[in-house]
Order: sequence, then C-alpha cells, then structure tokens
Amino acid sequence: MDCSIAGVQQDYGATGILYDVGSVYEGLCKLTDMRKAKGKQYALEMVLLIVVMAKLCGEDKPLGIAEWAQHRQAELVELLGLNWIRMPSHHTYRRILAYKVYAEEVEQLVREYNQAGEHGKVYALDGKAVRGRRKKDAEGNEYLLSVYDVEQAKVLAQVEVGRKENEISKAPKALQMVEIAQKVVTGDALHTQRGLAAQILEARGEYVLPVKENQPQLYKNIQALFAPEYPKPGFGKIQTDFLNAQKVNKGHGRIEIRIITTSEMLNVYSA
Repeated sequence: MDCSIAGVQQDYGATGILYDVGSVYEGLCKLTDMRKAKGKQYALEMVLLIVVMAKLCGEDKPLGIAEWAQHRQAELVELLGLNWIRMPSHHTYRRILAYKVYAEEVEQLVREYNQAGEHGKVYALDGKAVRGRRKKDAEGNEYLLSVYDVEQAKVLAQVEVGRKENEISKAPKALQMVEIAQKVVTGDALHTQRGLAAQILEARGEYVLPVKENQPQLYKNIQALFAPEYPKPGFGKIQTDFLNAQKVNKGHGRIEIRIITTSEMLNVYSA
C-alpha cells in the first residue's frame, strides 16, 4: 500500500514500514521520546504525524487536533497502518507538545531540510511577531528572527528574540546558522550595525541595509554626499565616483522609473 500525505511516502512491506529518506515521517522518527515506557500506548512519530496533518487542516489546539483525528479514525488507521483501538485524547497531544526539547529538535530538522537543495542569491533577515503565544500579563508579542531565502521562499534558520529590540543581538547568531558566502543579506534599518556588516563580509557575503534616523551621523553623512550640488560662481563641482542604474517598469496603467546611485566615498570615513 502506497501512502502520500503530509509529505509522507511509505510502503508496508513484510518487515515493516518503508519510507523515503527526507519525508516528514522520517524526520519525526529522529525526535527524542522523553516519555516513560510504562503506560505508553502511542508511537511518538505517529502522534506527531497526526498533529502535522491536523495543523495543515487548520487545527492548532490539542482539543481540535483530537477531534479532527477522532472523526477520521477509520481513514487514519488504514492509511498509516495503525492498530489503535481509539485515537489519542487531547490530554495526550497536550502532554507530548509540552516537551520543549521537541521544539528545539523540530527546529533543527526543519533547518537541515530547508538548507539542503538549491538556494537563491538573496537572504533576508526577517523579524515576525508570533501570534497566539502571548503570555498572560506579558507586554507585547514574542518575536522570531528568521533568515529567509527570498528566491526559494523558505526559512533557512530561525531564533527566538523575545522582544523586537532584541533582534540586534540575535541577528549574528541567526546568520551563523547558514552559509552566506556569495549571498546578499538584506534587513531593515534595525540591522544596520557595524558588527553585523563586518560579520557578513568576513563570511564572504554582501549586504544591502537601509540607513534611517536611528543612525544619525551616518544618515547625515549620506544626505550630505548625495545632496544636489549648487556650486558657487568660480568654483567647480566636487569630483565624485557616483554610478547610476535605472530600471523602467510599466504596469497598472503607469510607468515607474527606479534609479539607484552608488558611491564608495564614505566607505572608509563611516567604517
């Protein structure tokens, strides 16, 4: 019997279940089962596989996951080759998901899976608020900082940062988890920091980071360098190394012209 669900590719042979390396099921089999052997009724990888399928169907709470599985018991038993008399209760899902070590191991498995295969040329440092995990009496949401492959549309690495402002100290750790040689790293103005820029260059990568008022002196220097020149009579223009690139796009009934001007004149001065 061949099964194909939630990334699982497996056959039932005479010696047991055969599955493709790289499948969701294969990854779940690598997780540490911290439960005691006494009283253990359900295989960890099968419980978590049901959690994954229920999550894909929109269930994100133990009670909803349990009800989803209960309504599909006959299908799951046949599809996954289970010998369960009944599906796990919501207490079982709640206890299993409570082990924090699973989150760390799952994060590692996802990171290894996403970092395999092809990669794009641009990696974005992307901070996001975690929805549905705000603790009681806590101020604001919890944040995660990801290294996101823009072209392949997948997260290569992810770290918890707590509050938004902690992204500055966590960004170096996130970049250490991926190979950034020959890649262009982007981020918002929060990440325009000398230390991070130096780390990227040392790893043989490049970066494109915006400068805003949070870097007042650098912001002022750039404004002064690229400001229009109005030479006084008798004085010539200052020699610059400006290079321009232009792109024209047409769409939605309008023409957009984008121009970028680059210079290396502040490289040493602002380092």
